[in-house]
Amino acid sequence: MERHYKAFISYRHLPMDVWAAKKLHRRIERYVIPEELRRDGQKKLGLVFRDQDELPLSSNLSASIETALDRSEFLIVICTPETVKSQWVLREIDYFLSHHDRDHVLAVLADGTPAESFPRQLTQLRGENGEVLDSIEPIAANIAAPTRAKREKLFRVESLRILAALIGCHFDALYKRELRYRRRRAALALSACALIAAAFIGMLLNRNAQIRAQLTQTQINESRALAALSEQAYGEGDYFGALRLALDALPGTGGERPYVAEAERALAGELEPYRRYALGYACSVEKDTDFANPALSADGSLLAVSDLYDTITAYDTASGAERWRVTTGRSELLCLPEAAEGLLVLGMERCALYALTDGALLWERDDLDAVNLTGVSPSGALGLQFCYNEAAPAETETVSLIGLKSGETIRTYPLGPGPGRWCAAAAFDVSETRAAFLLKEPADSTARLYLLELSDGTLRELGSALPYSPGAEAYRLHFTESGDLLLGCDSMEEPSSLRLYAQAEDYALRFTAGTEADKVTKLFLNSYPSLDLLDCRQGRIAFGSKNELFMLDAQSGGVLWQRILPGAILAARMYDNACLGLVLSDGTVSFCTDDGSLSSTLGVSCFSAGYPLACAAMRGDSYPESVFVLVPDAHRRHAAVVRWLDDPDLIQIAAFPADVGRGILLPSDTGALIACLGYDPGGRAVSCTVLDTAEGSTGETFALPMPELWRDPGAIRLTDNGLLTANGGVLDTNTRELRAAEAQAAAPEDSSLSGLSAWGDALAAALEGRTLTVRETGSGDVLCTVQAPPAAAKLLFARGDELLIVCTRTGLLNIYDARGGGLLHSSDHGDLSDLFLSSGVCYSVSEIPAEHRLLLFCDSLGRNEAVCIALDTESWDCVGVYEGAAAYLSAADRMLVCPYLDGVWLSPRRTLDDMTQKAAALLAEAKGA
Repeated sequence: MERHYKAFISYRHLPMDVWAAKKLHRRIERYVIPEELRRDGQKKLGLVFRDQDELPLSSNLSASIETALDRSEFLIVICTPETVKSQWVLREIDYFLSHHDRDHVLAVLADGTPAESFPRQLTQLRGENGEVLDSIEPIAANIAAPTRAKREKLFRVESLRILAALIGCHFDALYKRELRYRRRRAALALSACALIAAAFIGMLLNRNAQIRAQLTQTQINESRALAALSEQAYGEGDYFGALRLALDALPGTGGERPYVAEAERALAGELEPYRRYALGYACSVEKDTDFANPALSADGSLLAVSDLYDTITAYDTASGAERWRVTTGRSELLCLPEAAEGLLVLGMERCALYALTDGALLWERDDLDAVNLTGVSPSGALGLQFCYNEAAPAETETVSLIGLKSGETIRTYPLGPGPGRWCAAAAFDVSETRAAFLLKEPADSTARLYLLELSDGTLRELGSALPYSPGAEAYRLHFTESGDLLLGCDSMEEPSSLRLYAQAEDYALRFTAGTEADKVTKLFLNSYPSLDLLDCRQGRIAFGSKNELFMLDAQSGGVLWQRILPGAILAARMYDNACLGLVLSDGTVSFCTDDGSLSSTLGVSCFSAGYPLACAAMRGDSYPESVFVLVPDAHRRHAAVVRWLDDPDLIQIAAFPADVGRGILLPSDTGALIACLGYDPGGRAVSCTVLDTAEGSTGETFALPMPELWRDPGAIRLTDNGLLTANGGVLDTNTRELRAAEAQAAAPEDSSLSGLSAWGDALAAALEGRTLTVRETGSGDVLCTVQAPPAAAKLLFARGDELLIVCTRTGLLNIYDARGGGLLHSSDHGDLSDLFLSSGVCYSVSEIPAEHRLLLFCDSLGRNEAVCIALDTESWDCVGVYEGAAAYLSAADRMLVCPYLDGVWLSPRRTLDDMTQKAAALLAEAKGA
């Protein structure tokens, strides 16, 4: 039996639109028609169709949508300023008007003004050729208001306009009847209230407190849910959405909702307030359909993407604001060469160039497409067009040189007969005086490499019988800065290989280098390219195959080093110092030095999106100039822009020597002295600088004697008398003499895992097996014993001797009442790698009583940056995990920051108010842009 609908609600799947659509849906289906207005005795209007899922991603309406529109008597369009941008809503209106009368189309203005929110189909009557014949005004309900309460109030009245149109009566008749009904109901309710008020007034007063408590708990639950959604949005690359949700979960200036720690922790994680020169989210962009083909301009300031609706959109990468958008033919590829003056769009039917400033069409040709325009020069000025000959062998195939600034053909070069050949790869040299291309002949399964001199058309064959692969993505061609030609080949039959044709040797084959890739694995690869030729700089060639990375010597082809990466390479760039920037499929943005060390092992800042990527793009000539675009695999309608973030409030107070790869901070018990230990890449302490934070002075940097004693910085302490203690040894920083410990108090902490211990002023704690015992140091009396968590690695006293902190190797953090043994706090930080390993970790604890904050600092050589875990001492909830913060200076109310790049920095401490203001400013800046 066919199902018919009274109305079809068309809307975008955005929060405002969804709210209005759901509310109208319930209103229509639940409305009881007044008896005097009923037709054929029907009490209800009937069913309403509202698609609750995202529409399928195709260029046409699905069969189910078309059927629902055919069987609907009315079409109701929820209108907001975003509605006119939805291709699906516009298609639903066009389809309905082609099968129904125009007076059966109704509108609900949910936000904005009619001029900016009503689609043109609702306000214009057009002729067969698309010319505007007349302006019309649709039947519409206006519920647009600045607050939700006002929208709810308007909806009660304005929804009657829609109901009146569905019933077929005048709005005034329905409105007056509704008023009469409300007045009768109010009178009856008032009478009933007057009769029972005296009996229930006492109970109401008692219930009032319960209601307030329930309301508070409801708001707490809502804030926690908003905080969870904020972290989810941040993990999906929706940076601005995450900030909005985190701010919504916090009390705000009016204090309209209670505070929850989860909201502060989400905001702190998104702002990353204590990072210096660290990679982080700069902004995010969103579309109503999947992203495809992200391309960055040479300076990284513009991001261009195409979508499934033949639309190209350009965004500002600093703010995420949209610069321009154009609708064009199907866009298969967006190209932005190094010195491009426009955006080159390569489609299956045409090629076009659009201005970067405003998206204006500069030129287009319908005889160029992604299939035959196979090469673009580094400057973006030239392109190669390969003309196919699929039939007659006597006909001559050609290669044409195209001027991409004008779109005109500069010169055509004949190739000779060869039916069925097609071009799989092409490249220009740096001077743009010659080009190379690889032709494939499927008839005999051969691949041949040619070199073309653009000045006189001289054509040379450099190599034949090359590895053959059915797909074009298996080949990469690249000219080095010295003019050598690199050819990367990947096929199902052979391992990946790299060939170098040397310019100095008249482009003779200098070497062939191969990789022993697993053939079985290749059969089950995902959509990522299995071969990616990166670049050649300073006599070194970076060569990637899936998740394997090779550095080759450009003279011999020998493998200098090889690395297995945690994900496939999605984007890569080689800098002048032979360092590589990498974006991997697991969401990691990292750097690799010329010796093969990744940033995660060097202590250089890297970034992890926390989710797999569908595609990525990157630009930049050096580390601080790098810009990255990450498109999540599971949520491709968002793209996150990641770049280097700098904080102008940070002040450098000490620099590490040039030969030191990283440093670690050792705060003293009071924070008056800070020792900066410098480490070489081998992990041995090589230098020490003592900073007097009270006077702001920096002591002399000196080499440490007997470095074998300093391999475990977790066993080193700095006391106020200037002594560094380690493994029972004491170093006098004035005389720099090493002597044995004079007393147990000189080395109170045992770093061994078999018997952990900690000493306070009056208490001592020891762990044997799983039993943690706390004793008074004077009498030796046992105060309490507790069952400690597995894999305990560190014991610390805090707040005098009131608190005992236990850190584990698995990331568990427990805090106990040191005298009673009660568990005050427990949290899992296992996602922070190497955070609680006792070897190579320095710990310190600070407290800010006025703000009920306890700060636990962990400074580890195994991590990129030091970490601070902040706890609320009233609720004992975790309120933030701060990267980069290594110690707190109570006298100056500042944080010490040690990002292991170029020294030690001093940063203002960021309170919750500071972070809230920063997030609000970022959102305001993005909205203004």
